[in-house]
Amino acid sequence: MKGGSRKGTSAGDRAVGESSGAVLEALRQGEHLCSIFKDAEQQFSVVVPFIAEGLRRGEKCIYVLDTSTREEVLEAFRRRGVDLEEYVESGQLEFLNAGEVYLRGGRFDPGEVISLLGGVEERVLKEGYSGIRGTGEMSWVLSLGGEMDRLVEYEAELNRFLEGRRILALCQYREDLFPAEVLLNVIHTHPRVLIYGTLCENRFYVPPEEFLARSRGEPVRRIYRQVRDELLQAAERERERLRAEEELRERAKKLELLSDMVVDIGQELEYDRILWKAAEKAAELVEAETVAVPVVDREASRITYPAAYGLHADKLVGRSKPLRRRSICGWVIRNRKPFFSEDISRDPRETEEVKRQFNLRSVIAAPMLYKGEVFGSITALNKRGGGSFTRNDLQLLCIFAGSVAVSLNNARLLGEVRDYAERLKRSNQLKELFIDIMQHDLLTPLSVIRGVSDLLLTEDPDNEDLQIIRKSADRVIGMIENAAKLSRLESGEKLEMRPMDLGEVVRTAVEDSRRLFESAGMVVENRVSGPLPVRADPIIVDVFLNLLSNAAKYAREGGRVVIEAMDGEGRCTVMVRDFGPGIPDEDKGAIFTRFSRREKGGIKGTGLGLAIAKRIVELHGGRIWVEDNTPRGAVFCVQLPRLEDEE
Repeated sequence: MKGGSRKGTSAGDRAVGESSGAVLEALRQGEHLCSIFKDAEQQFSVVVPFIAEGLRRGEKCIYVLDTSTREEVLEAFRRRGVDLEEYVESGQLEFLNAGEVYLRGGRFDPGEVISLLGGVEERVLKEGYSGIRGTGEMSWVLSLGGEMDRLVEYEAELNRFLEGRRILALCQYREDLFPAEVLLNVIHTHPRVLIYGTLCENRFYVPPEEFLARSRGEPVRRIYRQVRDELLQAAERERERLRAEEELRERAKKLELLSDMVVDIGQELEYDRILWKAAEKAAELVEAETVAVPVVDREASRITYPAAYGLHADKLVGRSKPLRRRSICGWVIRNRKPFFSEDISRDPRETEEVKRQFNLRSVIAAPMLYKGEVFGSITALNKRGGGSFTRNDLQLLCIFAGSVAVSLNNARLLGEVRDYAERLKRSNQLKELFIDIMQHDLLTPLSVIRGVSDLLLTEDPDNEDLQIIRKSADRVIGMIENAAKLSRLESGEKLEMRPMDLGEVVRTAVEDSRRLFESAGMVVENRVSGPLPVRADPIIVDVFLNLLSNAAKYAREGGRVVIEAMDGEGRCTVMVRDFGPGIPDEDKGAIFTRFSRREKGGIKGTGLGLAIAKRIVELHGGRIWVEDNTPRGAVFCVQLPRLEDEE
């Protein structure tokens, strides 16, 4: 493509790229514009980026001279950083005189000019250019005299001709050279107009065949000025609309940033880290040179500065002082209201010393307030870039400070929970120490008592006093062992879970309890058959040992115990059924609590066995309960999650 083969390779190309006006970059082929200007400065502020953009795109560019000379145009481009010599040499940029284009044969024929333009387009496209970009100084029109009305015909016909063409045209009109009537017609015949360098969407554009009659009796100059001013006002309104849209976009970005910051702060659990993050993120949010995060004590009498960010952070961090009434922080904390000052030099709420020390210009501050309690404030000092904070900045800071206060409250509660957990841990350690001492210091003499009793009973087996001593020692040893076991379970001792067969566990418990049932004259019928796969700790056997022991104590009147099982719906259930006196409804809910047992028949016990069984079952994710056995007795049910087959 001609004119485009060297793109990006020469200083001239770089200058072209840098000089392209953003306003004119959006123009497309097929458009027809005019530029009305006061002087050469306004003229070339439009023409230079217009032509430069065409050269950058690889278009054939044509400049039609009239009042300007070729050297004047080249110099105007050079002053704006664009050197056109290489484009003139390559033929991509061509200078023509108005007479060669518009006044061929000494007369102006709109149809002939448009026909010529069509031929040029065909030739240029064959040469490999991407299109034509042409601009012409229209002062030659003044030579038409009485035939100046033909200009309107030309401009209107050109609009129709350019539709769908690979041509972009810009007509240049110096305002002080043309009658108002001509300029008004120029505006009417161009869809978009550049006035004094400002691109205006032309609501006064009217196709020539639909021209309305001019208002009679009103000077044309006044009509032109009115149309001109309305176009400029419309352009200003459009700029205001664009500025408002940009402000909305910026505010949306700020709100999105604020949302991310609130989430980030909310995930932080350490009090000091929350304060440091708050300082850093607040500086980013409101674009502050410095952000301080002073906190106040519970009595609201003293403030400290544990965190700050930015220019003066080193002057602030670590400071501690009484909460003064005449200070920004003191005012915010005492009034629990945000602070806003565009010019702090005139604000009496801060001392002159502090203003000088931190070179204060603009300040905003928001209280860190949650449920009526103020933790401190977030204070932003001086807007970056030398501007002032806005009310929008303050609103964002207030929302952020509220979220920081929530995080600080959560961190403080977490700290209190951790302190309580530590105290509880120490309490559990003391309890475990006591249990260990109790086991060691009590079990040792009890074991001696039991051993001596056994020895004496071998010599005098019918001695009732020795039998009582032996049984009492066994009972106390059982109490100590059960108390120790329950203590370990309730202190969160971890279980070693493994795949087990609950049916095998039941068989082990029955075998271990055999002598107990034989001495009680009872029969155990274990009807559990087939595997019952569960994930459990070996301690699970204690559950069934406790249930069988209870049955031997309380249900010996029934003479037998039946053990059955069910496997289904993701659960394994074992039922220990006795035929004794049963358990009253009012006692069913209490028998699994510590030190609760039925007083019946003089049977002694600690009341811990079923409590231990319940705790073990719960640690396995199961449950234990008791039902009535028909026609008499009780059924203790143990249910655990079934271990599904593992592939």
